[in-house]
Amino acid sequence: MTNVEIWKHIVTKYNLLKNAQESAIQKEWELYFQEFFDYKRVQGEIDPQRNIQIGSRERTVPDIIIKREASDLFIVELKQYSLSFTDKMEEQLFSYLDLTHLSVGVLICDKIYLYFYKYDSNEKKRIEIPFEINNPYGINLIELLKKANFSKEKIEAFVDETIKFNANVNEIKNELTTRNPIDIIKSFFKDYYTSEEIECALKDYTVSITLNPTQSDRITPSQPTGHTPPPPTITRDTRDNTQYIFNGTRYGKAKLVLA
Repeated sequence: MTNVEIWKHIVTKYNLLKNAQESAIQKEWELYFQEFFDYKRVQGEIDPQRNIQIGSRERTVPDIIIKREASDLFIVELKQYSLSFTDKMEEQLFSYLDLTHLSVGVLICDKIYLYFYKYDSNEKKRIEIPFEINNPYGINLIELLKKANFSKEKIEAFVDETIKFNANVNEIKNELTTRNPIDIIKSFFKDYYTSEEIECALKDYTVSITLNPTQSDRITPSQPTGHTPPPPTITRDTRDNTQYIFNGTRYGKAKLVLA
């Protein structure tokens, strides 16, 4: 199965198991790690419910620890799909990461939350991945967590790039909602035309920018590109930018007419 097909299967089963008990979710993900991510259950690479002793009386039990050969790679904390994220869930996962000194954690509830944790500096980074078919983040996650591909450096890069991408998109959205759209248009055209030309062209237009009420605040790029969220689509400029020389001075077409 391709990564796209694997992710589609996981999302489909998520919808079927929306109200299932946590034990059913646990069984399902153990099977995923064996069948889709290529970890070997018979070699102990899928380590469920490991008892970790804290003190003489206390112990803790992570849902799944994934290993490659003899080395622990990452921890998976599972909840019912019907449950929404809480700080307590996150704290539980980080307690396991602290005890094992692992950097990568996965929290699964109504969404998938991927973490990169630097326990020496207590730096915590997180992205969320909704269970949606064709979600590029989910498709990328399949590739990153596979046994042959897993690298905590790649996971950190994926988390950092996703956070940066989302921050940049939010910054653009903020500009669109806080700045006068006329000023944005004027800024775009100022390198090609005079202010008088722009003002004359715009006087016949009413311009407004409104957030689509059905648009989620979550940002999801349209196409996956390896482990890196894709850049915004760039539209080719179809304007005639030909330059002309008149009396020793270079002009664009509009300014040439005035000259």
